[in-house]
Amino acid sequence: MLHGVSLYVAERLADMIAELRCGDRDIQIGLSRLRFELTAHCHGKSPWRARTSLDVIMLLDAPSWAALTGLIDEFPVMHGAIAAALDAGRSKTRSVDPNAFEFISQNSQIASIRAFVEKLPDALMGKRST
Repeated sequence: MLHGVSLYVAERLADMIAELRCGDRDIQIGLSRLRFELTAHCHGKSPWRARTSLDVIMLLDAPSWAALTGLIDEFPVMHGAIAAALDAGRSKTRSVDPNAFEFISQNSQIASIRAFVEKLPDALMGKRST
């Protein structure tokens, strides 16, 4: 079950990155490198090996980066940034404890992860330079 979480998130992120265009050349190169790494390691069923390339996401949205580093791991966890992203429409503050995470053990958490992944393009594309 947990391995499937990492693979699902990594594959969706690689698909999203294919659609991202950024006016900053260095960020665009980093996104292309991340997509390449994610694709290669997803084929090998070990997407966490692309984690070092995730740093480019921090330049677009730091809370999304924190959530993704927790999810794309050999033993994925649910970072507090996921709940913050899902509550963003209801709350004006987006403060997240950097040490807040939960082990994934319930179907409701999987549903939250899927909802987070669905909102991820807005977080990443909404902050890009065109």
